[in-house]
Amino acid sequence: MSLQWEHNTFVLKVSLLVLGGVTLISLISNWGRNRTKRFSKPFVKKVGILTKNTQFYYNSAQQEVQPLLRLIHANFAVAYAQTVRLLATDNEIQIIAKINMQELVLAAQKIQRMAITACHNICPVLNAPNNVGGVLN
Repeated sequence: MSLQWEHNTFVLKVSLLVLGGVTLISLISNWGRNRTKRFSKPFVKKVGILTKNTQFYYNSAQQEVQPLLRLIHANFAVAYAQTVRLLATDNEIQIIAKINMQELVLAAQKIQRMAITACHNICPVLNAPNNVGGVLN
């Protein structure tokens, strides 16, 4: 009887050790995950809507043929991008919306520059200087 008791005690100790190890690993993995910043649902929703609008107007500006409409769409894209950047950092936007906002803004500003130049070429009366609102360089 004592041999069986010792065997059961050994099995119990090993079982508790394994259970404790699994629990510890689980706690450590959750602790590491909780260190990342959590965002509220309304914040995520706002950032998502603004980034979708930024992408929509950027895509519209890319596809537009008429320079003035292209400029308007690019302006909307940059405006939405600047608004979302006021709410969240580029890193937070990357986490939430999975988009590199800095690259998107630079691409939209490039479209702005090309559209302003095209508008000036069509209508030289505009006489756009080299730097309009910090867009043309």
